[in-house]
Order: sequence, then C-alpha cells, then structure tokens
Amino acid sequence: MNSGKSFVNKDTKARHNLMGTSKILLETENIARRLTKALSGDEAVKQLFEAEMGIDQSVVRKLLSEALRSGGDFADLHFEYSTRNSVVMEDGIIKNSAVAVVSGVGIRVVQDDQTGYAYSEDFDLKPMIHAARTAASIASSGDVSLDDAFRFNELVPKDYYPVLETVTEMDLVQKIEMVQLTEAVARDYDQRINRVTVAMMDAINLTQVVTSEGQIMRDTRPMFRMNVHFLSQEGDNIQNGTSG
Repeated sequence: MNSGKSFVNKDTKARHNLMGTSKILLETENIARRLTKALSGDEAVKQLFEAEMGIDQSVVRKLLSEALRSGGDFADLHFEYSTRNSVVMEDGIIKNSAVAVVSGVGIRVVQDDQTGYAYSEDFDLKPMIHAARTAASIASSGDVSLDDAFRFNELVPKDYYPVLETVTEMDLVQKIEMVQLTEAVARDYDQRINRVTVAMMDAINLTQVVTSEGQIMRDTRPMFRMNVHFLSQEGDNIQNGTSG
C-alpha cells in the first residue's frame, strides 16, 4: 500500500534553445495544446484520455473492479496529464526554454477510516491494474463487484469563468516575444536599471476523476505566472526588486 505520495511522477523533460527543439517533445506537448484549442475543456479531456490514451469506460470499470476486489466503501481514479513550459531571459538573452510533460493515475480505496492509495506513472493497463490491486490491499470486507447494470454518469461542469485564450495555447515564438517586451519595458523604466531577469511559466492541466459511485468528472486548468527581477545601481548604491 502506498499513501501520502503524489501520483504525478512521470516527468519527461527537455531543454532546448531557439535553434533546435526536440520534434518528439513538441509532438507530445501538442496533444494537450491541440485538443484544448479545438474543443471545450470537458470534451478536450474526454478526447485525450479516451481517444489518445485508450482509457475508455471499459478500462475504468476494470480498474474500479480491481480496486474493490477485497472490499471497500468507496474507490476513485484520478487521471492527470499536464504540460508545463518556461522561458527565462537574462541580460537581454534567452537563457533557458523548457517543456515538461507530467502524467499519471492515482487510485484510492476507502474502507471505514482507512485509505489505501497507489499510483501508476503511465497509462498502460498492466501497471494501472497493479496500482489498483495495491490500493485494494487496505480492504478486507470481500469483493464489491460492478455488475452489468452499473452505469457511469458523465458530469458536465459549468463554465463560470471562460478563458478565451490561454498562454499555453500560444506558440513558443509568441511567448519569447512577450518575455522580450516585458524585459524592454522594465529596462526603459529607469536608466539606473542595469540588469533584468524575466521568467515566464505556464501550464495546462487536464484531469479526469472517476468514482465507484459512477461519477465521471473532467476539468481543464490553465495556469500562468511571470516573475521579473530588477537590479539598479547609482554610484555605490545597489538595489534590487522583484515583481510577480
């Protein structure tokens, strides 16, 4: 049994400069980007896990059955796929550009006041079943089967705060231009500013939660952050500041 661990442990990371970017990495990154640009948040997540990853209702039914094979009051599956991007500019030069793809599934089984938890770092059926059986080891009340009458209910979240375009949907060149503009504005603020570092980070997180009560919930979470660090000097007086 595993507990207290984050399930997002598959970290495929690459660093590249402006002259050469890994084609394979960009193709991987573009799965989430392509889907979120073409579909609504809920539909993008469904397409990602069902069509791209092969995790359809027959798979989640099998995983829930394995998770409850020894009993339990409740079980849920938490699938996650996210891409993270960063661009860093220092002294007028793009010093770093990185892309990370993080994915995995966490499986939880609850019986009374005890919780069993395990995770898989990839979406192949064999390691996911192993994780489900590991989480199931906490329970001992006997098999809880999902019969043929069991049906899933796909909940559609309300879009209270629609985002027309996220930073993650922008091309790398556009992100670099944004960083360069920020750096130029910071330098032009005062002639005493002699060093500026700009770091821009964005991510898109696609999540699907499936419960033994038959609920399927999906969500898309875009995140963005920009930090600017300044260094100014007048004679022997050196000051620094940070925004973001």
